Amino acid sequence: AVAAEEKWLIAWSDVSFHANLLGKGGYAMVVQGHYAGARVAVKMPSKEQLCT
Repeated sequence: AVAAEEKWLIAWSDVSFHANLLGKGGYAMVVQGHYAGARVAVKMPSKEQLCT
């Protein structure tokens, strides 16, 4: 995949997630997480989007 070759695709196991919901919309929610020692926002598609 291009993302892996370009090194902007990261493994889920490299990110820790927290229950802190930052935002939610019709297609996804955004939660707080940590990656490489930094606080990050993680956008995750809704369950409905994963099934389509």
